[in-house]
Amino acid sequence: MRQNVEQPYTSTFITLAPKFTGKFTRWLSTDYRLTYTNNQYEVDAVKAVHSALRQNLSITFLPTDQWQIAFGAEHYYTRFSNDQTASIIFLDASVRCLLSKRIDLALAATNLLDETDYRYTSFSSLSKSLYSFKIRPRNIIIKTQIKI
Repeated sequence: MRQNVEQPYTSTFITLAPKFTGKFTRWLSTDYRLTYTNNQYEVDAVKAVHSALRQNLSITFLPTDQWQIAFGAEHYYTRFSNDQTASIIFLDASVRCLLSKRIDLALAATNLLDETDYRYTSFSSLSKSLYSFKIRPRNIIIKTQIKI
């Protein structure tokens, strides 16, 4: 409603979220997830469109019963009405070794590309929005687990 007068509008929201999980052999498995969203809003012949894509991929190798090696990637992509885009990629890796039935060692590294912030500006016919996200920097963790 604008100045006590009803304004016709159209709003459409679509989400697609396929997933693929596979264990190709005893020693290799993968997981892929994709989420796509599309929002459209139209009023008074002004149309705003916002699309977002998120992808996650993980690959795990089990070369022996004692070793596990994993890689992961995340990709975020956003497109706005004015064809402005924002995109960021994260990579992770880990290695785990079971030294015995009681001793487990692990090394994990997250945010390997050391992305520390994600910023973009969205413009529409009536507004300007600034978005800024602080991200935990690269992180390396060594873990030892001993069962008593």
